[in-house]
Amino acid sequence: MVRTLCVAVVLATTWGAWPAPAAAQEGQGGEVSDEARAEARNLYRRGRRLLERNKPDEALEEFARAYALYPHWATSNSMGVCHDRLGRPAEALRLYEQALQEGGDEIPQRQREEITTRVSALRIQLGIRDTPTGTIRVTTTPPGARIWLDGTEVGDSPKDVEADPGPHQIEVELEGYDREGVMITVVRGQTVMAALTLDEIVVVRNGRLVCSSEPAGARVLVDGSEIGRTPVTLPVLPAGEHLVRFDLPDGRSLEERVQVPADGTARVSVLFGGGVHQGWFWGVASAALALGVGAAGTGTYGTLLWDEFNDPGTSRARQEEIQPTGRSLMLTTDVLASAAGAAAVAALILAFFIDFEGSTEPVATVSFGDAAAAPAAEFPLDIPAEDAPAEPGAGEEPAAEAPAETAAR
Repeated sequence: MVRTLCVAVVLATTWGAWPAPAAAQEGQGGEVSDEARAEARNLYRRGRRLLERNKPDEALEEFARAYALYPHWATSNSMGVCHDRLGRPAEALRLYEQALQEGGDEIPQRQREEITTRVSALRIQLGIRDTPTGTIRVTTTPPGARIWLDGTEVGDSPKDVEADPGPHQIEVELEGYDREGVMITVVRGQTVMAALTLDEIVVVRNGRLVCSSEPAGARVLVDGSEIGRTPVTLPVLPAGEHLVRFDLPDGRSLEERVQVPADGTARVSVLFGGGVHQGWFWGVASAALALGVGAAGTGTYGTLLWDEFNDPGTSRARQEEIQPTGRSLMLTTDVLASAAGAAAVAALILAFFIDFEGSTEPVATVSFGDAAAAPAAEFPLDIPAEDAPAEPGAGEEPAAEAPAETAAR
């Protein structure tokens, strides 16, 4: 009964809507002849009379023929009424919506409201709901991340998330990866993409580096940065490979690549050797030889000039010419000979302190251990009391006990 009443109302609103020929021609752009419009109008009236007599199937045929001659929103609406009477809600809904689209602003307000009301009722009857929301399609790389929509968890990726139109904050989180977020604007009835790539969290683990050398006092550089002189400890250093360099004041040096363990200690000990490096001897000996050769050269030339000066056949003018040069050469010879003698003596002394048969190349020894088990004495840097690890027997007087090595000496 309610459906019949609604259909009757819709039908009544359109029966007076068929335009006059001039209006029809203006509304349709003059593409239909006057004869076709007149025939369509007669068919429309015939269909209306059949519908009044409750013959919707016959009326539908007349309306369809009228629409074929002259398409008009009132005819579409009337065909919708016929299908509505015949129990065909889906076809009725299609024609009602077609009528609304064809008529547009030409449909009077009251008639539009009546048709719209019937359309809404049919959509509910057919289980068709309007889509007041939009959809956010959330995907992540890697997948499986938890999704938050405006601070509320809504599931795991990938997932389609419904949201009201407007801006929304999408955030995703996956264990082992940084949390990511993006602002998305939702449009009603549309699907927008939110594709996020997660960055893996890099956990930096540290170790400890202890450096010593024999002799002590070597400058230590780690990856090009000086950290002090041996013995020295670097309490916090990222785990991994590092380039450690030792430089002694006498020019001897050594580079070693050291793998610092995570949460552990790498100890590098360099033995440069206790004697004087052979380079000192050979350098001083070479200098003595060079000075001696120079003294021999200047002395020989000076002697030749001396002999020429004392030759009875040398003229006085020649004697005056060579006298200054000869004196300078003899003086230079004395200086070079003295320096050569001093260098020779120095080389002889150095020879007593050099082991020519032993190796003078520095040797590095690398060992590893647990950072927590390292003795506190190896920490030359000050550590705040609240951060320092607890020592067994803290607060007690240490026993006066000499190491075994000291006692042996």
